[in-house]
Amino acid sequence: MSTAIVLNTSPTLALIAALGSLELLAQIYDRVVFSDTVAQEIHQAGQQGFGVQAFDQALQKGPPFEQHGLSQPMATWLTAALDAGEASVISLAHELKIPLVCIDELAGRRVARLNGLQVTGSLGVLLKLKAQNHILAIAPCVTRMRAQGIWLSAELHSQALALANE
Repeated sequence: MSTAIVLNTSPTLALIAALGSLELLAQIYDRVVFSDTVAQEIHQAGQQGFGVQAFDQALQKGPPFEQHGLSQPMATWLTAALDAGEASVISLAHELKIPLVCIDELAGRRVARLNGLQVTGSLGVLLKLKAQNHILAIAPCVTRMRAQGIWLSAELHSQALALANE
């Protein structure tokens, strides 16, 4: 069975912070998809912005990394409810018939679920990498995320470590 995921901006940057690149995602997903909107948000900081180089390197490698635009305009209610990146991730997942999205923000996660999508976040991806023995521990990943200014609540951090048996 093929596994695919559409990633939003903040989990993409969190995973780059945690792992140093996006390359390990190719070990657990056959398709790793980014919307044009997410790519624009990542590039807004310019070529010196955090994560831009790692993001561009992943896309330059090609499959499983893909960038897509939408063939249809996003629903007005979706763009009114969420930021452009989240709205584009949900729209693109539906358009490409990819049932899994990676969104960290609570509102985006709720709307994605209400739209019939499965949801994971950056910590969920790290847990999957650990479960499949692609990383040894998530604690150092979380430390690197925090060092890059990625915010995680103490409760979420504790839950992730408990799920990882760390």
